[in-house]
Amino acid sequence: MNQNENKPFKTEEIKPFKMSNQILYCVLSYVYVLWIVGLLAEKNNSIVKFHVNQGIILSAVSFFSLIIINILSNFLYSIAPILASISALFEVLWLIFYVLFTAIGINNALKQIQQPLPLIGALFKFVK
Repeated sequence: MNQNENKPFKTEEIKPFKMSNQILYCVLSYVYVLWIVGLLAEKNNSIVKFHVNQGIILSAVSFFSLIIINILSNFLYSIAPILASISALFEVLWLIFYVLFTAIGINNALKQIQQPLPLIGALFKFVK
């Protein structure tokens, strides 16, 4: 009997993916406020600073948009409680926006592309 017949499938060695610190800091820049890690660790790296800036913009826009949604929700609830469901729709749209833009930013960071986020990426420059 052949030894290959005993093995139902071919095994291959899996090689771990090694990520450089630069890519790690760029990816972390898009995860809520973890952009602070890249800002403190790589102060002079222009690529990390670009992604940190994009992460700050994403954090700021998402933070202020949530405040606006909450104010709108309270206002609509004070008019009629059923109208607060409209703000729930805005919250779902905000969540989709945040997840989509985070995924775009992380994808750009992994590909090592310095491309601003759509719509909001060119709004401000916090880190120079």
